[in-house]
Amino acid sequence: MQENGIDNIVINYVDWNQRELSGKQVNGVGMAGKLGSLEDLSALQQENQTVYATLSSVLRHRKQGFFGRFTDLACDISGMELRLNEYSVGLGLPVKDRRYYLLTTSKLTERAADLAKAVSRQEMLLGLNDMGSLLYHDYREGSIKRNDTRALIGESLSMISDAAGHMLLDNPNQYALAYASEIVNLPTSSSRQHLIDEEVPFEQLVLSGSVRYATEAMNFTDATQGLLKALETGSMLHYEGYYREASLVKGTDLSHLCSGSFSLFADKMAEQYKQLSAAREAVSGSALYAHQKIAENVYATVYENGVQVLVNYGDTEYLLKNGKAVPASGYLIEREEK
Repeated sequence: MQENGIDNIVINYVDWNQRELSGKQVNGVGMAGKLGSLEDLSALQQENQTVYATLSSVLRHRKQGFFGRFTDLACDISGMELRLNEYSVGLGLPVKDRRYYLLTTSKLTERAADLAKAVSRQEMLLGLNDMGSLLYHDYREGSIKRNDTRALIGESLSMISDAAGHMLLDNPNQYALAYASEIVNLPTSSSRQHLIDEEVPFEQLVLSGSVRYATEAMNFTDATQGLLKALETGSMLHYEGYYREASLVKGTDLSHLCSGSFSLFADKMAEQYKQLSAAREAVSGSALYAHQKIAENVYATVYENGVQVLVNYGDTEYLLKNGKAVPASGYLIEREEK
């Protein structure tokens, strides 16, 4: 990436924790032996600009011992432990052998304290996935509703954040935003459900200038539209991948990452990075100030320093009053007219 002119890199390193890879409850920061050691991870964090070691499954896990079923799992209203299904993104059907449990809320702060202690001891940058985005009821002890779970997760995130110093969160809910130093997978579009006619990047307008945030993975969506959405919302680019050949994930739990091999998107990433860098240079670190739809499929984002980024999702160019044109499926950067 650096050889291709990409700098200021933030790495979200996932699937490294031994217990997480084994489907067990995560209670520490032990690294899978085949990937190396925590010393290797520390060296990686020192060599690169920013490397977050992310835990994706602190609140949920696939395997549970016999006695743990009676003490460690969230229950439904009938008192039975919850066991939920993961679903196929493409088919919308339950994935065979991919069911999981949820950690009981009474163990949340205890688990967070263990992680905070381990992170502090290793002096590592930590990322969290489900702890910032997952809420649920728990009827194991009384009736712990979602709001109660939210308060406990907030307390837990505070402990871990204090220990880690900087923390990356994956598309966090509102209550978790205060603890995020970086955000990845922040949506740039809506589902268009519930009679939504227009999309306004409210969250980006609030976060811009305070927290750095990145789009959903560009290599799993339309690359051109993804870049335009990043420009429209002031987002960083995000790619999800690995260095080895794509054929190695065939028939594994990671088969959904079939287009994640670095060689498949390296050139496109370098090209889009240069385009986004030019826009960021014009913005000069200013925060988003306003967002407006100026025509069908054409949007203008205004920054505090007066720079406008105009994006055109349409099939024909759009002419501005000053005679300039926003190209079809393209963008234009200019100063805001007074």
